Amino acid sequence: MYKSYDYLELNTLQEIETNYENKFHGRSLILRTNFKPLKELKISFDVLDLPHLLGFQYLSGARHSASEYIQLIKKCDLTIKLLKKDQSFNDKIKDRLKYYNFINSVFYSQTNKIMVVTKDIRPKRLGNVEFLIYDYIDQKKKRMVLIGFSPTSTGYYVPATLHVRTTPNIFTQRRVTEIKEMNWL
Repeated sequence: MYKSYDYLELNTLQEIETNYENKFHGRSLILRTNFKPLKELKISFDVLDLPHLLGFQYLSGARHSASEYIQLIKKCDLTIKLLKKDQSFNDKIKDRLKYYNFINSVFYSQTNKIMVVTKDIRPKRLGNVEFLIYDYIDQKKKRMVLIGFSPTSTGYYVPATLHVRTTPNIFTQRRVTEIKEMNWL
């Protein structure tokens, strides 16, 4: 289960954005599980999800829309070097950049992933997130990286959060749902 997702091959925001746009943007997949209420899930990806996944909502200073953040990244007007100057970088953004490659691993490798249904957890821990996929990031299983998914009004799910948590936590104490297969549409 444990695999190191430590400092990835993608070292710049431009590389991360290009990776997400090339591998995920405009694509959808079907995820099948052994949990009857969520037996077949449709996940849809949009590059505009990326700023939120990377934690840009926590940046101090001027606020930008997701499309503005993407344009700033593409023009190299927003870089990791600039992000490091923000007071929220170490607490809210650093791990999201460090473990971004977990997204690639979840959807483009055959490694085992753990899926947990979160929609019935009270009080809600991740807002509108209904399920998440996680893996441990250290051999002692003291930390996990997770990606959470929220439903849309169109019946799809979208990536809503990517971050690191210490374990054990409420998610590691939940019943695990088996991911039977993933197929890109």
